[in-house]
Amino acid sequence: MDAEPLTNVMYLTSAYDAVTEEGQCHICLRKGKMTQEHIPPKNAFNGSTALWDRLVIPERASKSAHQVRLRGGFRVRTICRNCNNELCSPYANAYVQFVRHLVESPKLFDSSGSARLIQIPCDTLLLAKQIATMILAIQQLSYAKHNAGLREFVLNKESTYQPSFRVYAFLVPEVPEAGTITRFHGRVETFAPGYGFFGGEMSWFPFGFVYASQIGRKYDLKRFEDITRWFTMADTTDRNRDVVKLHCRVTGVDSIQGGLGKRRVRPQIDYIASVT
Repeated sequence: MDAEPLTNVMYLTSAYDAVTEEGQCHICLRKGKMTQEHIPPKNAFNGSTALWDRLVIPERASKSAHQVRLRGGFRVRTICRNCNNELCSPYANAYVQFVRHLVESPKLFDSSGSARLIQIPCDTLLLAKQIATMILAIQQLSYAKHNAGLREFVLNKESTYQPSFRVYAFLVPEVPEAGTITRFHGRVETFAPGYGFFGGEMSWFPFGFVYASQIGRKYDLKRFEDITRWFTMADTTDRNRDVVKLHCRVTGVDSIQGGLGKRRVRPQIDYIASVT
């Protein structure tokens, strides 16, 4: 990230989640066998094997537990088969179409030459529902239960929703250190004014987003595009002709490792969920 180091920021983060195939779906809340869900979708350039850094690890873990090799991309088991393969499939397809368009479309820049102008090639409401699906998938079950409105937004294909957070988007370069998955947590700015933050991040080449109820002014906010409107746009014409201005950055707000002064050399995860 281009902003100042976050070495004085304090964090409140999430605990370890047990890995299990049996559980409760984070979308519909039905109990049963959970399926593998790629975050982001596998065809959205999330199929490679990579070594990830992590900070929150299980108790009594080995010395090497601060790293995990994920084969075939980042995956979780928090969504049931019906939600994953039926309900959310159109959302994932739209997301794949969008991110592939980011890579393959001609590069049109704004007048400053520092940001790309992107004509969205699909329905932005479907993109918003995929973003909501990914947020619910990586969060703890308690978050899903507490955010009934967000779950209903995913369950109802036609509904719009005003989230309690803002969603900020950016482009992610194809470099070894890119890739951040940080679920909702708090950063206290007592020792680092301007770096207060309550939210999470999911970023992976070529697209990333931060979802935050609070974000400090020192996170270089001018280099974010606020796409929260995608959740609320009811007019189908507007939803299929939206244009965004996206700046490129390795990460939106950096991870806990970055905040502790650890130099980023590979993708980073700030918690251990049901990773497979």
